[in-house]
Amino acid sequence: MKALAAAALAGAVGLWPALEPAALSGAGEPGLAAIRASSLSAHVRFLADDLLEGRAPGTPGHAIAARYLAAQLQSAGAEPAGEDGGWFQRVPLVALRPDPARCSLTIATRAGDWEIRSAGCSAGKKRGRISPR
Repeated sequence: MKALAAAALAGAVGLWPALEPAALSGAGEPGLAAIRASSLSAHVRFLADDLLEGRAPGTPGHAIAARYLAAQLQSAGAEPAGEDGGWFQRVPLVALRPDPARCSLTIATRAGDWEIRSAGCSAGKKRGRISPR
């Protein structure tokens, strides 16, 4: 499947320069005509909804968004190219989580240094303390 996709892409890229400029300008018209603002807006509203909790990798919101996109691709006629003929593939992820108690930022000015220390996070709202050093 990957070889077929690569061959198709290479063929399309190889043919692209062969098209006349007038043909190129109209080549995308059928695809553009198929896009409806209301449909695009509905997809964006769903994917941006707070229900998906930001869609960070490895979260339930990410899984929902990924399944939604796979279903949309399938309904558009795309074929899966993931592991075992599915839509997904496993990718190892590395997570970095700062320790708010140990985080700070020092701003050096002519008048002296200022330090910004984190006071932790609560319900997504950042709090901090700014003081002269």
